Amino acid sequence: MWVLFGMVGELQDRVTHLTEDRDRLGRGSADAERKLTRALGQQNRAASELARARAKQREAEELAARLQEKIDRLTGELDRLRPGTGPQPEPAVGPAPDPAGGDDPEGDDIEAAITLMTRRITRRQSRRAGQPASREHTRD
Repeated sequence: MWVLFGMVGELQDRVTHLTEDRDRLGRGSADAERKLTRALGQQNRAASELARARAKQREAEELAARLQEKIDRLTGELDRLRPGTGPQPEPAVGPAPDPAGGDDPEGDDIEAAITLMTRRITRRQSRRAGQPASREHTRD
């Protein structure tokens, strides 16, 4: 996006310079008119791309904020479900088997959260594509 921003600035300078050249040479200068017309078109395209890039950046920032909220919610839920913090309901998604012997409850919690999010994303993508999610990804 910064490249586009810089390009728009340079094109504005070029348009100003070419406009001055055209005015100095007279409006009949075909070469100056051609260059100015081209620079104006480039400036419009670059400005349009910059606006599009800004919109995509806003979308990405909104998505990041929504994902952070989900991460925070899931982290709170995992903290609540950790052993030793009170009565434990049956977890919807169990942690992946730990080859180290289960001595990493935090890693197990993260693995469970990743598994849950993978299932949700797969299900959501399948719905958008109009295809049913595979059976292994529908248990959340």
